[in-house]
Amino acid sequence: YFVLAILILLALGTNAKNWKYFALIAVFICFIYSLTDELHQTFVSGRNGVFTDCLVDTFGAVLGELIF
Repeated sequence: YFVLAILILLALGTNAKNWKYFALIAVFICFIYSLTDELHQTFVSGRNGVFTDCLVDTFGAVLGELIF
């Protein structure tokens, strides 16, 4: 999610005026993707979906954008 957030941010554009808006959109996309990933894990035997994993993934996305 670290790399995913950076790639989404680059795909959205690096306009100096709207970089905060684009950063929020990228984090939101990563959060939604992590939710769908955890939902998918509930259907796999031996795995379970946990919301705290979504938060960890989202933190990785935020960290990636801060470093970028």
